[in-house]
Amino acid sequence: MGIYFYEKFALETTIYYNNYMAIASDSIIKRAKNFFDNGSYNLAIIVLAELDNTDKNASDLKYNMLLDIATKSRIAKDYQTVISAYEELEKMTPYNEKLLTCIGLTYENNKEYDKALLYYEKILNINKRN
Repeated sequence: MGIYFYEKFALETTIYYNNYMAIASDSIIKRAKNFFDNGSYNLAIIVLAELDNTDKNASDLKYNMLLDIATKSRIAKDYQTVISAYEELEKMTPYNEKLLTCIGLTYENNKEYDKALLYYEKILNINKRN
């Protein structure tokens, strides 16, 4: 009888937590989307940073929105915003060579050659491990 109670309590707690996280994630995504739609990309990035990456759907939305922000900012030649978006993406996929290359190229376009070199070195280190 006692074990059943604890199992039921643990299950109910897990369901409650998952529902809470889904609601919280949904709220964060809506706020970020609002900033994104208004062209406030830096604020969208800040809000997206709050998002928990354990929810696959929310994580996918976050990833895609950050890519969109980086693309739109690159077209506008707003390299600082591009870098901010890429840095958030790097937290999600730290060994993504294409992303690291994009970060390096963005620093290069922004004439921050020392930072670009650091990212190119990261890529070489990843290749050495493989």
